[in-house]
Amino acid sequence: MERQRSGEAGYSLVEVIVAMTVFVIVSAAVMTFIIGSADAIRGNSDRVYAAAIARSTLDDLRAVGANGIEQGQTVETVTSQAGTFTVTTTARWEDVAVTDECTVGEGVVAGKSLMSVRIDVVGGDIGSPQSISGYVYPTDTEAEAGTGTVSVSVSDNEGAPVAGVIVSGSDGASGSFEAVTNNDGCAFVPDVLAGSGWAITVSRSGFITEYPGDAGQSGIVVDALGNTPVTFTMAQSGSVTFRAGSAGYPVPAGLGFTFQPDTWALVPATVDAYPATVTGLWPTVYTAWLLPCPTAAQASEVTVAVGPGAAATADLGGVRIDIVAPELSVVVAVFPDDTNLGACGATYALGTVDESLLLGVTLPAGRWRLEATGADPVSQVIVLDGTEGTCSVSWDVPGAVSATASPTPTPTPTETGAATGPPEPTPSPTRTLPAVSEPCPTP
Repeated sequence: MERQRSGEAGYSLVEVIVAMTVFVIVSAAVMTFIIGSADAIRGNSDRVYAAAIARSTLDDLRAVGANGIEQGQTVETVTSQAGTFTVTTTARWEDVAVTDECTVGEGVVAGKSLMSVRIDVVGGDIGSPQSISGYVYPTDTEAEAGTGTVSVSVSDNEGAPVAGVIVSGSDGASGSFEAVTNNDGCAFVPDVLAGSGWAITVSRSGFITEYPGDAGQSGIVVDALGNTPVTFTMAQSGSVTFRAGSAGYPVPAGLGFTFQPDTWALVPATVDAYPATVTGLWPTVYTAWLLPCPTAAQASEVTVAVGPGAAATADLGGVRIDIVAPELSVVVAVFPDDTNLGACGATYALGTVDESLLLGVTLPAGRWRLEATGADPVSQVIVLDGTEGTCSVSWDVPGAVSATASPTPTPTPTETGAATGPPEPTPSPTRTLPAVSEPCPTP
């Protein structure tokens, strides 16, 4: 037999598997690079196209002239083979004669030197807008007869200017305008018809005014050939998530809470379950308590600070209560404990007692009457001072014994042949009451 020459041996199965594994890994890396490069090329192409749309839009506006451009913010859609793009145009009048149009005093004439235009284009595979800014000059800078100017200044709760606020005005007849505040929080509107029936409102997504009615002002007088300054205060709204109850001790359904900012009225809120989140809040400090009753004196109220655009949390606390009652008893809680419930009075369903003979619940501070319906209805008044912890309310359960009671002794068997009397009756099976905390305070 001829011996196999050196170097002519075939590859082993292990070597083939290793080679294939290396090939797959390298191929995957190459494909990832190719796909990423294709995405980058497509994204760059879309960015170039979006920038071209922005430049073309600005050129079109310059051809129209400032007097033909609608002041404010307009949105349009451009569809092409490259995809669908959204074009947002923000236009506002500016007066180079003054440093800030919003500092122009009442009655002082401010002109319309030029219109500032910003164009933002989004769409396709671009991550951020392609933007371009420029100025468009008017053909006529003189104020029209029978018109004045309005300068609207918007600042936040700390006095900083708020940009991007949409300012809308209407005189209820034929006059109207829309403008957008600049980085100085100012919107300058020329050629406003003189009159006394102007109403101006402000809005920006995610921002609110301190009072709901503060987003608009009415009865504004615009003087001919004069300026009318108007000021607003807005801030980013915040939110609070209120928590109450715990595992095994839920808050009754429908038992809400009351929260109060330090500047305006009490606000009762009814909720179905906790945690519950309240949004659209003015940045300030709030006081809250567990019970939708503004007139109830609460010893367990909490305070929570809400910052601009921030999400805060507040634990409303409450007292955990162990209720021991016969199985299938339906338990309710009545607040306050009297027949004349008044404006804050309400009855809350706590639940049905199961075979454990125990029902857990969380209630706020106050004087409560607990009632258990069944074969033998019972009730009890308790007074909760708001101190967090656990207390109990126990009613008699027929056939049940305390967990600490001595067990029934087992009869001693008699000796064989000994005289015996009639057999003793078998004792009825007993149930053990659950171990609970100290009783809740009573009046």
